[in-house]
Amino acid sequence: MQKSLLANITVNIIVFICALIGVLATFFGVSGLMTGTSILYYTIQSNIWIGLTSLAFAMMQIISLRKKIFKIPDWLYVIKYVFVVAITLTMVVFWLLLAPTIRLPSYLVSPSNLFAHTLTPIMAIVSFLLFDSRSHKLKKKTSLFSLATPIYYFLFAFISSLSGVNFHLYKMPYFFLDFYEFGWFSHATYSNLYTFSSFGIFYWIIIILIFIFLMGYGYMFLSRFLYQRVHSKMSILEVSAK
Repeated sequence: MQKSLLANITVNIIVFICALIGVLATFFGVSGLMTGTSILYYTIQSNIWIGLTSLAFAMMQIISLRKKIFKIPDWLYVIKYVFVVAITLTMVVFWLLLAPTIRLPSYLVSPSNLFAHTLTPIMAIVSFLLFDSRSHKLKKKTSLFSLATPIYYFLFAFISSLSGVNFHLYKMPYFFLDFYEFGWFSHATYSNLYTFSSFGIFYWIIIILIFIFLMGYGYMFLSRFLYQRVHSKMSILEVSAK
């Protein structure tokens, strides 16, 4: 049990370190992507969320090594679940939607990209499924909370833009939110700024919300399955030991 806890602490610390490197590499990078206003982007915010949450988990787990009765509160597992879904969305959206549009190939192998978009999400997923699912059983309705961060960010991006905030060279942080260039309900609009066509962002928002809910539901289902499987084995071992 203690070896498993030490491994759990180690993975949480790795998630924090990867997120920290990704954030710092983006803040001080020279790629030209997301510099200057990095904190405004979902990528950076999701890395900060999962990094700080993983650090909090690691610190509490270290305390539990000394105080056996100490327990991480259930609500913190829910928060970590929400942020694991968020950082997974960061990875999926970048590699599926943004990477093909990037005109700077060197960015794809930069520390900023590798840590913020790849290593942090992968390690966070490992931490959540391999360790957190053993300790806490999520409720089915928890999957609804997976929509919290994208809804927050949609509102954050729109309010920021309408308030006059610029996202580097653009008025919106991502092309699939840029209603200035692609409109809300258009079917195919060409943008000289992005040099490609896209449909209206209303459809992008619906697609992303459906996708992230299904992903969140999948994480919830898999976490419950792993929890049940681990604890069923533990019950069998306890019965056998009697």
